[in-house]
Order: sequence, then structure tokens, then C-alpha cells
Amino acid sequence: MAQRKIEHLSLIKSLLNIGLWDNEIDTKYGFNLSPYPFDIGNYKTQFDEIGIEIINFIQELNNIKFDISNNLTKNDSRIYRILKKAKNGYPFIQNSLVPPIIKVDIIVDENDKLKIVEIDGYNPRGFSYAIILNKIHKIDNKKLELTIVNEVKKRNTNTLVWIYPSREKYYLRSMKIFSKILMNEYGIKVILVNADNDKIPEIDCCYLIAPWGLSKKNEVIMRNKLIELYKLNSDKFIYPLQPWLNNKLLLAFPFLTEYKCLNNFIKETKSIKKFLPFTTINPNDKELEFKNYILKQGVSSGHKGVVFSNSKKFSEIKTKVQEQKNIDFIFQEEVNQKNIPLDYYQNETTKKGTFYCRFIAHYNQNGQLLNVDLTGRNEPLVYGSTDSIQTTCVYDS
Repeated sequence: MAQRKIEHLSLIKSLLNIGLWDNEIDTKYGFNLSPYPFDIGNYKTQFDEIGIEIINFIQELNNIKFDISNNLTKNDSRIYRILKKAKNGYPFIQNSLVPPIIKVDIIVDENDKLKIVEIDGYNPRGFSYAIILNKIHKIDNKKLELTIVNEVKKRNTNTLVWIYPSREKYYLRSMKIFSKILMNEYGIKVILVNADNDKIPEIDCCYLIAPWGLSKKNEVIMRNKLIELYKLNSDKFIYPLQPWLNNKLLLAFPFLTEYKCLNNFIKETKSIKKFLPFTTINPNDKELEFKNYILKQGVSSGHKGVVFSNSKKFSEIKTKVQEQKNIDFIFQEEVNQKNIPLDYYQNETTKKGTFYCRFIAHYNQNGQLLNVDLTGRNEPLVYGSTDSIQTTCVYDS
């Protein structure tokens, strides 16, 4: 697929037109854009395989049946608590629903093999950015928008309510652009609600998600209202109430042979290990000796809660994690990442470099690939930041 370069002035004009930085570059939250979309054609088969594995993984998680009183050993109960634990007081509701859009973070190893480093069942901020990057590069991929639009229309309404915690105000610009696109192109009205200040609209609508990060005093009030609303009519919510699906600890489940309650799950999900770095909650001394690990906190975002083995903090945190009674960290084998050449704009100059890269892939509930973005950095810890390169990805469908 031929690459189409976006000239610097055209790129800036596009950014200003969609309002990403409100007509000025935000030095705290900006990033470097590539003049080219990235062609993932060489990896498309692997991306498609990952989609199938991800859906099977989530469905098997939904199939796990726990009998607290009779069948769980004391050891197994640690696994049950991971699935039962609902952040910030949300109830534990076990159902068989698969989220309509699933975000998966993927890196490339030195052998050009894709490796899953995070399965993020709930991240609407991610697809709002994906849509923006497509607009910037004039990529006519509307699978993400159409997935949301169809979910809204299935609920016999044209109004979508997106409730967000105050701490996510940084994403408000991308949310507004997302709202504008859905209104102008599909006639879907998106109401953005700050959980700390605003009230739930008393109109005919559906809700994108009951967000997990509602912890401020006023937000807790909103959270409780959302829980009651979900209990009364879960169909009004596009995303199912499954807070545990955002927990990185789940990536260890296919490897935890010491837990009896996971035996069938491990059998049914064995093929996903092709795409997973070895992940565990407590490696033995032999494993620690022959592998480099990254410590990852179960629930965290960005680069928070991630510690590489060469960090000064690693030994101290490792000791604490190994003594943990309630599991909160995973040990994930560090992948030797491939460095990928990228062009990028810095000021008005086109520059070249090689970067550690992370693909952000979005799949629907059938495992179909909807969209892929790329983030690149000079360090193996790849996340969206002011020094990162960001672009959308293209492929022949």
C-alpha cells in the first residue's frame, strides 16, 4: 500500500480544524505526529489471529464458575478475588457479555512476532483518539464510529451519554471531537457529563459506560446512581458492567497451572499463549534467574505501576510483591522489542528515527479488527507522551 505523506502545514491545519489542541499546541499533553500512516500489512494475519484469541479469552473468563462454599481451595480463592473484586464499590456481576469494542496493546518482538501486553476491555478514550488520527490522515476507516452508532441505534435512541471522572478532563478535547463527528456524520447526539459537577440527563438516551474511576465525593454519588440504573436496566449501557476485565492480572491466568479452578480455562485458552509473554503472579527462583521481568500493577494506566528489571526500584518492589497476600502485581517476561523506523515532524522539520513501538488495536465482539494506531518512543516503556510519535495504521482489508 502506497504511503501518503501529509505535509507539515496541512497537518497543522487539520489539527486546528478538528480542535485537538484548541488552536494552540499544549506542551504538557502534546505528541509528535508522523507524516505517514503505518502499513501493518505484514502483520495483518497475526492481528486477525489475535482477534479470535481475544474473544475466546474473554468468553472463557465469563465461563469460569466459582463455587465459594464447596469447590474452592484456599489457594483457588486468591483467583476468585481477582475476578470478584470490583473497583470503587461496583457490584460483582458475572455475565456472558463481550464488550462491543475491545482495546488490545501489542508490541513486536525481534522475530517480528506480535505480543499482547494488555487487554483493555474498557477504554473509550482510546477509540476517540483512533478516530481523530484517522481524520488527520484522511483515512476512510469508519468501523469504530459505525460500531458505536449501531450500538446506540439498537437501543432505539439517538442520544449517547458519556460520563467521565474529573481526573480524565485531559481527554475532554478528544471526547468533544468524537461528539462532533458522531453528530455531524451520523446524527447521534453525544452528551458529555463530568461526574463531579453535572447530573445524569433525565431524557431518553443510552450510556456509553459506567466509568470505574469515580472516587471524589460528588462522583461517588454519581457512581451509586449509575449502579442502581444499571441494575434496573442494563440494556441502556453499551458496555457491560465488568470492572475486572480491566485488570492486567488476567494475563497471568493461562499460565497459572497451580490453581485448580483454572484448569479448564487454561486448556481452552492455551493457543493465546502464542501471543502472550510468559506472565505469572509469583515466579520461582529459577524463573527469576533466567528471565527478565517487568512488574505491572493490576489496575493502572499510562506508565504508572510499571517497573522494568533494570530499575533501581525493581528489587524493592519485587520483594514486596512476592510477600503480597492480596495479589496486585504480575511478573511479565520482558520482550526484546524490534525497533521500527518512523518519520516524524519536530517543529517544521521532517526527521527520521527508530523507535520502540506499541500498536493499539481495537476489535469488535466478533474479533474483527476495527482499527490500529501506533505509538513510538525511544524507550521500551511505550505510552502516549510528549516525546512519543503517534500515527494511524493502514492495511488492505
